[in-house]
Amino acid sequence: MIPDPKNRVKVGREKKKNRSRCSPYQYQKKDTESQEKFTQKSPDDGTVEIAGGGHFAQVLDQDGRDRNEQDLVRRYREIAIHPECDMAIEDIVNEAIVANELKDAVRVIFNNLPYGRDIQRKIEDEFQEVLRLMNFNTKGHDVFRRWYDQKGNERNSSTHFKDDLYFVSPGQIYMYNLKPHLDYCFVKPLKNQNLLENRKEQPNVGIVKYTNNALEAIGITPGTLITFTPNSEFEFIIEGERLYCMKSNDIALTHEYQGNEEENNPSWAKSY
Repeated sequence: MIPDPKNRVKVGREKKKNRSRCSPYQYQKKDTESQEKFTQKSPDDGTVEIAGGGHFAQVLDQDGRDRNEQDLVRRYREIAIHPECDMAIEDIVNEAIVANELKDAVRVIFNNLPYGRDIQRKIEDEFQEVLRLMNFNTKGHDVFRRWYDQKGNERNSSTHFKDDLYFVSPGQIYMYNLKPHLDYCFVKPLKNQNLLENRKEQPNVGIVKYTNNALEAIGITPGTLITFTPNSEFEFIIEGERLYCMKSNDIALTHEYQGNEEENNPSWAKSY
């Protein structure tokens, strides 16, 4: 059967008429949605998606394989080899070994010892002699940090190089050739002139001994009387003088001299 040419033209006009009712945007949107994309859609709110990665984790398995204390010690020493654990141990040692004029780093406690004062005094004298032989005031950190590996060999911390030499980070350098490093400064403590207070040292007040360029730029030079923030100082013995080291931003105020200021430098500091 041969189709009628008039009907063919009529059908063609209907398709063209229906097509004209659709906007070009609808055609474009339909074609775009039908295509498969291999990239993520960009958000319009300005957010950015960041792929996660670089995660590192370790697990300590305590499933009963460590039958005794020796196995546990061996396991803990293996863990201490990792840098992250070694840094944590160093922080513990730094907090544990703190010596100053008022309190020793280590001491003997005789509270429950059933002996008289004479025996206790002899034990204390021998203990101080042991600390002297070990040079604990200088090497206390490494003595506390020293341990034995699985083979029974004596090991030091990862910062120990040899003899009295150690590795340190730049942030652990406080002075070089009597010049403060980075933003550190050194302050001389003062004697307490208040007779009503039972303390030898005036709290949070001192005289600047060694300064830095940033402090000198604002007028804080050696000899300036200052007040510093509480618990910001840590003790050093430099050329027989007991000084407090602190950061520049720990200096809170400057003062005028009253005329009764006296440095608090104990006699034992001169022997270093």
